[in-house]
Amino acid sequence: MRRHEIAKEIIRQARKAKLKENGRTVPIDWELVKKLLKSGCSSRLVASSLDIDLPYLRQRAETEFLMPWKEFKNRWKDVGIKEILEAQHELAVYQQDQKMLIWLGKVRAGQREADHAPAVNASAAQKIFKWLCDEEQDLSSNEDLDD
Repeated sequence: MRRHEIAKEIIRQARKAKLKENGRTVPIDWELVKKLLKSGCSSRLVASSLDIDLPYLRQRAETEFLMPWKEFKNRWKDVGIKEILEAQHELAVYQQDQKMLIWLGKVRAGQREADHAPAVNASAAQKIFKWLCDEEQDLSSNEDLDD
């Protein structure tokens, strides 16, 4: 073992001993914690799912993994996002899901559907609307003459 690994292990053991002194050693299912974080659960929701308070969860994570809770949480959140992206890519490219392929093209490749109608500014639209109203009025007045 290198010196820094030995130092980390000593720190980990000291933190565990301190937790035991306080009489608060509660078993934590870290695989469940990771799963919840990957699925996007908040820290508070993870703690309540384990029936422990959030400060205790943070303290235990820092003791077990020697990193701040925020870093631990973000690491597993990123793993969850990566898994979603991989699943979407798998579905679109390898399983040939056409809807997913179109969606990924728009979201990730910046593709979009072409605009077929020309852009019309507001004043032009008002002129067209007025012209249509005038035409309708002319038609209705011509129908009155036919009667």
